[in-house]
Amino acid sequence: MSSQSLKDVLVVGAGPAGISCALALQQLGYTVVVIEGSAHCGGRLREVRQPGCGDGGPTALQAAQALNIAAMGQALDVRHSNPAVEALAGRTSFGLVLQDGTVLGGRCLVLACGIAPRSGGLAPRPGRIFGPDPLPPDLTLEDCSVAILGGGDSAFQSYLALKQAGAPRITIFARSLRARAQLVTAVPETDVRLGEYDVNPIHNEVNGQPYNLVHVCYGYEVPRRSLMGLMVGLSPEGLVLTDNHYETAVPGVFAIGDMAGKMRPSSAAAFAEGLIVAREIQRRLDAPVLQSLSERLTRSPGRVAALDNH
Repeated sequence: MSSQSLKDVLVVGAGPAGISCALALQQLGYTVVVIEGSAHCGGRLREVRQPGCGDGGPTALQAAQALNIAAMGQALDVRHSNPAVEALAGRTSFGLVLQDGTVLGGRCLVLACGIAPRSGGLAPRPGRIFGPDPLPPDLTLEDCSVAILGGGDSAFQSYLALKQAGAPRITIFARSLRARAQLVTAVPETDVRLGEYDVNPIHNEVNGQPYNLVHVCYGYEVPRRSLMGLMVGLSPEGLVLTDNHYETAVPGVFAIGDMAGKMRPSSAAAFAEGLIVAREIQRRLDAPVLQSLSERLTRSPGRVAALDNH
């Protein structure tokens, strides 16, 4: 790919992290293309979520709409409904192959693709939801028995939200407790089963007991397809490993937002990480230019003197 066709930065994902990074880079004078698989900006802000499961609802949707407006207002080049399916890493640049066969090139690559709920090997079925999935529309909570699987924040947040919504019988099954103490102590001990448990893969049963709803809260991981074949390292939790500058094991490839897992997942954290990485990329792209200029000025002391007297 010729240097004339290269963009400075390719950003994969048009959620809060990706858009904030792209807008900041564009304002700094760099050429940027954002690749987004869906028809809109906003990422997980546009999802309809179960109550108590992070960003979602009218306020989040308004924020997603604001991202669209900001991107259009700044004439940001966002390629919608055409996801990247493969990444090609060169020595000094990267190529992205999109679903329609288009190939884009860039000097740096930013992954802001988000995460997906862990399934724990369980398949979707009626009455079984994962992570922030919305409740089944035909479910009547007032007559509902619920099993929540997992010992993290989301499991206990789900309990509190479902209890407030009217569910009379809720049990949390956790092999260990990883949630904040404030959340754990807000749930009656009688509604928590700590230790090993058995989930029927076909029926909504836990330890042989049937439930109207099974909510799987096993945390989140980066879908393999989001990595597009890049050999970036993953943590035991399934998130992308990065250094203090959000750079992955592949030089020039950065990961931000939920998929990096450096901050507690939130829109505010995602926006902040986008700005941090934009500044790091500016430093990275400017370094060879400044080095070359410094070398030329060093070889021309007369020019340095003239500049100093200017």
